[in-house]
Amino acid sequence: MRDAIPIGRVAGFPVNVHWSVLVILWLFTWSLASTLPGTVKGYSHGAYWLAGACGALVLLASLVAHELAHAIVARRAGVSVGSVTLWLFGGVTTLGGEAKTPKAAFRIAIAGPATSLALAAAFGGLVAALHTVRAAPIVIGVASWLAVINLLLGLFNLLPGAPLDGGRVLRAILWRSHGDSVRASIGAAHAGRVVAFILIGLGLAEFLLGGVIGGVWLAFIGWFIFAASREEETRISTQQMFSGVRVADAMTAGPHTAPGWITVDDFV
Repeated sequence: MRDAIPIGRVAGFPVNVHWSVLVILWLFTWSLASTLPGTVKGYSHGAYWLAGACGALVLLASLVAHELAHAIVARRAGVSVGSVTLWLFGGVTTLGGEAKTPKAAFRIAIAGPATSLALAAAFGGLVAALHTVRAAPIVIGVASWLAVINLLLGLFNLLPGAPLDGGRVLRAILWRSHGDSVRASIGAAHAGRVVAFILIGLGLAEFLLGGVIGGVWLAFIGWFIFAASREEETRISTQQMFSGVRVADAMTAGPHTAPGWITVDDFV
């Protein structure tokens, strides 16, 4: 991804951060700092914002774990991995190829959501442990928020439409059912557009009901999924169109040539 800044390597994979990640970092911080006072009383305004910032950073680490799960499973399946990048819509793992079998494709796709759900369970267990040792309520509040957000992240990514992980899972299932990876990819892209329209509709409804920021964000995510699914279908259709076509079939036989020193006017 262009304009991404390398920040290091984790498990052998380069990890990059795009400048747009600052947007979601602020949104996560604002979200937590705004909700904590309603559930955890007695702290200063600055304490809530500090807790929000800490929670947001841990959530970004959770997003990295989600993407690294894809990368690790892909590497085990023999698929080359370029890098992991955090950006406006979370994270993206750049793969250097496609899985060779539906089973491998399924495992790569499901690894991310499974990791997010596992993190949700882990943070849920941490909340229980913190209650046992009577930790500070604000710490328990942050851990609870992380459990809920990771749960929502895992479930959201399982929505059956490309380019979400759930769309990749659907593609693997369709590939196994029909034995045709191209047909499966197009089916997942179509499902992605359905998911996109639903999200846009829900976002508009939330906006009209007064949830301005949440509604706009949900509609924006829906628009992104719609655009990405159309782009993916176009790419697949183009690849299918030119599959098996030789260069000799596409080029003009015996083209007119001219020496380099004459003018275009003379040549025409």
